[in-house]
Amino acid sequence: MSAEVGTPGIAMRSYLSTHHLWAAEHFTRLAAESEATHTGQPRFSIKNRAYVIGAVGESIAFLEAFINELYQDAADGGGDAAGLSPDMARLMAEYWRTTDNAKAVEVTKKYDLARAFAGCPRSDAGRRPHEDVTYVVKLRNL
Repeated sequence: MSAEVGTPGIAMRSYLSTHHLWAAEHFTRLAAESEATHTGQPRFSIKNRAYVIGAVGESIAFLEAFINELYQDAADGGGDAAGLSPDMARLMAEYWRTTDNAKAVEVTKKYDLARAFAGCPRSDAGRRPHEDVTYVVKLRNL
């Protein structure tokens, strides 16, 4: 009698959030260098504007990708690797599955719920950093 054994496999997830974070830092650095080397009267610079827009957009892309990756890890059963308690991972996974991967949920709400799932106080929408993130998202959406 022989037992069939499945083919072992390896799965690896690439976290796009780290790429967004690098890009945000890069665009911020380019904008700062452009502004530091400017001399003379203030003038419009499409290059500098592009750096700033890139920094803002990539900052929000990082926040969105990071929290989505955390919820997805919990849903895939990898919460322990992400440092999540079993209860937090279970709650995050259930929320993720029942909201269609939270596609229509604002990024600040995802972070706030993760805090609640961890047993931490909810964030205050009128205070930092919650309010800062809200304004940066609005800026990106202009």
